[in-house]
Amino acid sequence: APTPTPTPAPSPAPPPAVGAVEPTAATTGVPDGTPLTRHDGDLVITEPGTVIDGKDIHGFVSIRAADVTIRNSVVRGSGTGSYSTGLVSCLDAACRGAVIEDTTLVPKQPSPWITGILGHDYTARRVDVHHVVDGFGIFDTGNGGGPVDVVIESSWCHDLSYFARDPQQDGGPSHNDCIQIQGGSAIRITGNSLESFMSTAVGDQSYDARNRGAGLMVTPTVAPVTGATVTKNWFDGGYASVSVSRGGYERMHFGTLTGNRFGRNQFDHGRGSRYVIRVREGVTFDSSLTGNVWADGAGPLALGRDLGIRYDP
Repeated sequence: APTPTPTPAPSPAPPPAVGAVEPTAATTGVPDGTPLTRHDGDLVITEPGTVIDGKDIHGFVSIRAADVTIRNSVVRGSGTGSYSTGLVSCLDAACRGAVIEDTTLVPKQPSPWITGILGHDYTARRVDVHHVVDGFGIFDTGNGGGPVDVVIESSWCHDLSYFARDPQQDGGPSHNDCIQIQGGSAIRITGNSLESFMSTAVGDQSYDARNRGAGLMVTPTVAPVTGATVTKNWFDGGYASVSVSRGGYERMHFGTLTGNRFGRNQFDHGRGSRYVIRVREGVTFDSSLTGNVWADGAGPLALGRDLGIRYDP
């Protein structure tokens, strides 16, 4: 009898194009069915080109080498921490070209100290980050405002951890943001779902409202933020979904902020005033902010107190 031809296993469906589909649990984090090998303890990676694949990491990861890849993994941290740290940190000068993809970032001991990814020179792709104070931190204290080379795409930030007493805020409440940029150029944020709502499962539930912080917070405390591209994202929640300041700089040309879709669930500051995009006067952009639209199909945002775009003196 002829030998039967085995039926080939179906190839996994390719991921959707960046910005074509709003990221959810189905398209971010460790793919369903991925076998994981547990690793206990922090990882300090000093070998260029290291690839971490299929790990359940009960520790923090510090990248101190070029071209490191973390994929199909979970990073949980090894405790509450005692200083500002990322579940994955790219703070070292040797960190270049890091890639974190198809990975879940969720601390097993949420605390005011923990961010999802912190630093510079990284690409986050299809990352599910939650139960952290901030999802992604972007800065490089050593480059004087030069390129930080960060790409965040097709990722999902949600359910942030609020704390009523945060030592980094002089004992006041935590400031929670999906993405916080503190300086630099060469930043691309595309096709992400950035939901600035506080978790009901971890941290403190003493917040004034779940919609706190920002989906994108730009605070140029390290250097001006220039040459950034923020497009094709889904934003919702927050005191403002996008907040852009210029720090101590008289003027700042941010780059591109257009083609994003905004929900209507921002914090009510009184009389129905909800800040969707809030910008400090003196910040300029490559094109009008009216290129951003309402996610419900109502058309473009407009300049005005309750119309989506507000400039503050």
